[in-house]
Amino acid sequence: MKRKKDVILIHGLVNRHRWSDAFLETITNMWGSGHVYVIYTNASNDVQEKIYNGNVVYTIGCNNGSAGTRSLDDQTKQMEDKVHILQKDYGLEKTFNIIGHSMGGLVARQYIYHHPRTVASLVTLGTPHHGSPLADYYRGLGFILSYRSVV
Repeated sequence: MKRKKDVILIHGLVNRHRWSDAFLETITNMWGSGHVYVIYTNASNDVQEKIYNGNVVYTIGCNNGSAGTRSLDDQTKQMEDKVHILQKDYGLEKTFNIIGHSMGGLVARQYIYHHPRTVASLVTLGTPHHGSPLADYYRGLGFILSYRSVV
């Protein structure tokens, strides 16, 4: 029987929809490896641990509105740095699974592009793989505002 891989959870834009305690408890009970990691893509590298039915969930970063607000490249770099810390000091395996919510799925895809063969599987939830009307709206609004400020 194959050993189950660790799992990393990555939030969406501004971490608006947080991973609930009920979800974290369920995933630690069902996942199999007993190792669940939550990455918040912001400047903090603080690591917290929480126990669910004897299984540890490690979180790295701040669970606040600053998570997920930077560019895709910046968030991917933050993820890379945090994965390294988790592997070095908290037992994250070299190969792992990822569950990404919304923009977290885009960050995960970019991470996989930069680090092939490190991710065993990727599950995305509500990820705008083909773009987002909201992003188009803000891009257009930014163009209008920058145009008006020049005139």
